[in-house]
Amino acid sequence: MRRLATLLLPIMFSPPALCALITVADAGGKPLSAYVEADLLQGMSTSMKLSDMQESAKQDLAREMTSLSPEKIRDKALQNIFPVISYALKPMHLTVDFEKPNKAVLNPVAVIGTDSSSRRWLNMNHTTLANMNAEVLLVEAQTIDDLKNYRTAYPALKIRVQPADHVKEKYGVPGYPVLVTNQGIFQ
Repeated sequence: MRRLATLLLPIMFSPPALCALITVADAGGKPLSAYVEADLLQGMSTSMKLSDMQESAKQDLAREMTSLSPEKIRDKALQNIFPVISYALKPMHLTVDFEKPNKAVLNPVAVIGTDSSSRRWLNMNHTTLANMNAEVLLVEAQTIDDLKNYRTAYPALKIRVQPADHVKEKYGVPGYPVLVTNQGIFQ
């Protein structure tokens, strides 16, 4: 083994070996010049080309947005945040409530997903949540339609999307669906 290493080391680290490029795979494709005239590409730096493309995309988006209604703009913005996937929290059933005062909670907060236990829990508790003026945080949803369905079914509730990591860190929530108050975490 020592003899093999002695033979290969000078070959592996010789200047020609260090400079040679080896093609491991070639996926094909066409050069950019096949799509854009070469004279347009020459003389432009890569960053200049990128910034020009970004500026053009911004202008296209601005033109598109000015022709849309405020509702359509809001829907387009909301579509960009889906799917909301919860890695920090999962659906669960609390066997006991966590009665531990938490001064960080100023207003009651309900934490839900789109799973069947969350839908059932919200259906049973929506009136109480509305009376408490609780904010409902949706921490798991696949599409904007999940949010719209909740808002349509429960118009008296303030429902918004919130990343689960933030909810877990701020309130110490072990899972969902739960109600977080300044008195503890309840299901």
